[in-house]
Amino acid sequence: MKTRVLKGSSVAGNGQSFPLEINFAAPDKYTMSVALPQGASAQKLNGAAGWLKNAREDRAMDGVDVMRAKSLAWSLEVLQLKDPLPRLGFAGTEKVGDRETNVLQTRLADGRRVRFSFDKESGLLLRRVVQTITPIGIDPEQTDYEDYRDVDGVKVPHTIRTTYLDQFYNSTRKFTEVKHNTKLDDALFALPAKQ
Repeated sequence: MKTRVLKGSSVAGNGQSFPLEINFAAPDKYTMSVALPQGASAQKLNGAAGWLKNAREDRAMDGVDVMRAKSLAWSLEVLQLKDPLPRLGFAGTEKVGDRETNVLQTRLADGRRVRFSFDKESGLLLRRVVQTITPIGIDPEQTDYEDYRDVDGVKVPHTIRTTYLDQFYNSTRKFTEVKHNTKLDDALFALPAKQ
């Protein structure tokens, strides 16, 4: 798959739901737009650089923003990994909801630890936990994958829940439309000139 387009809704931690559209292009480009009452909130990632635009700001991403955007993009499009994971090892079993899972773990080049929990019966990814070491301790990001459906012969989760220590950033993305290999104009991923 070279591209994926997802449409649906983003449900905030307070329960409010807003229209959402996400576009991915291999290997490392994505756009995300959420239609909020105060105006659209959008972000673009194009390789190692990105852009944020919302009612409060319109600016290039800094290093922390890019890392957070890449992690978010990875949570929504797990298939975007272009490099093999280093030393992926078996870490036991655990329950995710009522499902038994096999857990694999690794440490990324930037030091983050990642755990993947795969359903023992279906083999589908049910949970991904990324742990970032910070000066004040471990900052976990948990992503749960639900409601897998077949799209062009590929099982795609249609509900993705992401939770953080800071509950302000928690969200659930529910997709009603998923398309693969749609022609996407490169201009869609172009970043504005720095202001």
